[in-house]
Amino acid sequence: MGTLCLSQALILRCESLTETESIALFIPTAVEFLFASSLIFRTWDSDRRHIFLTFEGWIYFALALLELLSHIIPAVRDDLAVFKVIDIVIGALSSIPLLLYTIFLCFFTCTEFLDGIPQRLQISGKFMLITLIPVVIVFNEVASFIGITHRIIGTTVAVGFSNPQNKTLWTIFTDFDLGFITVYQALNFSFAFFRLAKAFLEQQRIESSDTDEALLIKGTGWVTLGIKLGAVESAIGFVPPQFGVVLARRILRFLGRALLIIGLLKGLDVSEDFQQVREEIIAGKRERSFRGSRLRPLISDPRLSTFRQLSPGAIQAASDAFRGKDPPRLFSSPVPMVPGERVTIHFNAASGQAPTLEMRFSALDIPSPTEIVESVK
Repeated sequence: MGTLCLSQALILRCESLTETESIALFIPTAVEFLFASSLIFRTWDSDRRHIFLTFEGWIYFALALLELLSHIIPAVRDDLAVFKVIDIVIGALSSIPLLLYTIFLCFFTCTEFLDGIPQRLQISGKFMLITLIPVVIVFNEVASFIGITHRIIGTTVAVGFSNPQNKTLWTIFTDFDLGFITVYQALNFSFAFFRLAKAFLEQQRIESSDTDEALLIKGTGWVTLGIKLGAVESAIGFVPPQFGVVLARRILRFLGRALLIIGLLKGLDVSEDFQQVREEIIAGKRERSFRGSRLRPLISDPRLSTFRQLSPGAIQAASDAFRGKDPPRLFSSPVPMVPGERVTIHFNAASGQAPTLEMRFSALDIPSPTEIVESVK
């Protein structure tokens, strides 16, 4: 027996189901609810755009749960008045998840995927993404009610069409609705795939060169595949309805949303070229300028640095030599080092050359290179 979903685009209000089949259809939706809940709790402070995708999962879960209860509770299932009210409520609210999902795709694509394409395509792409949303919602709302009647056949509540013309009219609007939804998701997929392809090409360029940069794909592939599965799920809606087809669509819908959420949690591709490090250094200089003032005295006045200080005698000798207060002593050979003093100043006033500073970092009495060469000869 065929399984007809009156809200075909959202896979809701499915008729001719047993209790077991109704429960089986609800399981993928329940798992999708868990993924949607994890998204908002993990990204609430970082990106508020994800709230559309989370609310879409929550509202869809509530509508699917209401549909499940209307099929398994006898007091609701067998009462025409109660069942009709619940069915109309589900049909009227079925456009809300679709609206939230399309708004999320529009915002996310315009801010993340359209930057890398030519300006002319950006304008036309944004125009199509915005104008298709009301078209999809209107067709879905009309297709959820046009030609549909509620009546009792024997002791069973039946929802369907009173004549073939009404079913044909419903089919036309449903097919248009499915077509627009499929095109909308395919359009978003094309922009996402363009960014993913650019990321792979950039990664190959970096690997073939010796540049100090890297490109991390991260969650771009997950997001792209998730949008693609959503388009495939909508396209399967054109297949003649059977329980297996309906269940496959629910599973594909869950997988598409799960991959999309995983990609959002992982983040999109990012290029690591030390730009962030440079920005942090610049920001650090602006916020912590005291570091420069602490280094400046050490550079301008070596006496404040951590180098070993000159002995008082060496300082006085150099000072007297430059000021002419005391005739400088001539050192024809290195003066033996006094323990604790490893700095010697050589100055020859007759030669007119500048003083020479000799520093030894070891207390070992090593002969000068000139003496070593003379001994070898």
